[in-house]
Amino acid sequence: MKLSALVLGGVFLLIPASAHADGVDQETDRPVHLAAGFDVLSLRSSSISITRTRFTLSPEFTFGSRFLVAPLVRMSSTSFDLREQSNLPLDLSLTLPWEPSLGSRVEFRCPDVWRFRFTFRGEFEAPFAQNQVHIDSYTPKRELLAAPIDVDTLRNHVQVNHLWRTASSSLVLSARIGPVRPYVEFGYMMIDSSLALSPDRKAQSVLEARKVRLDRFYQEGESSMFYNVGAHINFGNGFGARLGGAYVPYQDKRFLAGEATIVIPLDLF
Repeated sequence: MKLSALVLGGVFLLIPASAHADGVDQETDRPVHLAAGFDVLSLRSSSISITRTRFTLSPEFTFGSRFLVAPLVRMSSTSFDLREQSNLPLDLSLTLPWEPSLGSRVEFRCPDVWRFRFTFRGEFEAPFAQNQVHIDSYTPKRELLAAPIDVDTLRNHVQVNHLWRTASSSLVLSARIGPVRPYVEFGYMMIDSSLALSPDRKAQSVLEARKVRLDRFYQEGESSMFYNVGAHINFGNGFGARLGGAYVPYQDKRFLAGEATIVIPLDLF
């Protein structure tokens, strides 16, 4: 089925994941850091509403002064409402409980030109496995209107799983202004996202009796441009902070995201 709004929301969900412009010049004397971050997101439109909270831990290894590799682990919790999705015979309110994901980020930092720097970045992230979704509420449509399925029956007899993975590349332009380095990031992201519906035998028999057929997977591969703005603050001795955010009004959609990260040197001793 077409889950364009869901996939667009998924792309927006992942924007802060790549919003880590080149660090607070830690490559000068601190080649190993730990970045600990927190970000929140809100997306509202006529067809989808998303709220997400996420924590990130990422050790960062700088080789020379130009190349950075940063494996990452994240814990995310997301709630979203799906309304008027094509080919989906119900509207859903879902909650994704805390789920871990793994990924990696690589960067190449070009030499500074006066106060300015260009950084090229690539990132990949995926969850450990399919994440089981909790159904908060649902509204039947079309052929499901005739089926005697309430929300408790749906929870007990239909399992909903969510699976995704994403890859992105971006270009970051930053400028040094004293201990602060503001930046703007432009990138391109690809995402593969799917919902898997698995009715048990009892639910399947009810659906078949009323000639209702649910697809096993509702998925779509999509891609999108994104942007992010923010600043890095150098506290000295390898310590720093990163602040970033984005606001995207597009047609009837309103997307707002923000993140905060602290950077701690791991080679103090």
